[in-house]
Amino acid sequence: MLSNAAVVAILAFASAVVAVPQPTMRPVVRANAVTGTEEIIDHAKWGKAYGGALDIAEHYHPTETATSAPEVTAAPSVAERQEAEAKLAARGPNEWTISIVNKLGRDIMTAHGLNAGFPAPVRGNVGRGVLRNGQSDFIAVPSGWAGNIPIVESGGVRDFRGDESLIEASFVTQGGSQAIFDINVSYVTGFSVPITCSCNVGVIAGCNTWLWDKSRCPNDNGAGSCRNPERDGWSSHPFFAPCQHAAYAYAHDDSANTGNGVCGGNTVTCCVGTDCPRNPRQQF
Repeated sequence: MLSNAAVVAILAFASAVVAVPQPTMRPVVRANAVTGTEEIIDHAKWGKAYGGALDIAEHYHPTETATSAPEVTAAPSVAERQEAEAKLAARGPNEWTISIVNKLGRDIMTAHGLNAGFPAPVRGNVGRGVLRNGQSDFIAVPSGWAGNIPIVESGGVRDFRGDESLIEASFVTQGGSQAIFDINVSYVTGFSVPITCSCNVGVIAGCNTWLWDKSRCPNDNGAGSCRNPERDGWSSHPFFAPCQHAAYAYAHDDSANTGNGVCGGNTVTCCVGTDCPRNPRQQF
């Protein structure tokens, strides 16, 4: 039988243990995880930039996605494994980062489209959202990805109607074993804001001209964009002409795709606004 002093000591010790703060369990959030939901591209809604990043990806997509029943094979030898590892190392990066910088002087809205059946981005915000003036955002995309990023000025009645300036990009194999990154800026559907894209070799796509001041828009959609009447055309409407061959100004403006496989590293930056780096291919 415990003495009164022993009982008091035990109770005091128990009270001290209870009083010690216990660690709070918090959910683990992976850094740079994907947030938002990208939209599947409706190609009937957007005008096609022939010879552009998405057109090339669509051409090679059936080959990349074809599957067949697996065959039983013997385990590779050490030499075969070493050869495979060397080939993998020589293939270059397995993902690309596309950054967007807002230098428009006003807020912009961005959205993200994904080619149906292609792998989704692995990091970044892929939902619709507002990018404040002076801010930047990014997505990281894996090998096999292809998609677009429509952009329009934010505020008032402005909205996505399928007439916006587009960033089009893909990271797919183009008939070989190594994925090649390609990017272009397209005004085939319409023009909302000026965009240029750059990497380690300089400006590779787009046009930083504010077309609204150069000529009268042939079809103002009332939501922040000028709808392009040459969505299936072979020549540029005067409104879009200052940017032809730098950004896609009409459907068959093939020479505007100068970003196919030219960048080193694994990062490209697309800038929105007239203060962005100028493309030497643009007229004004």
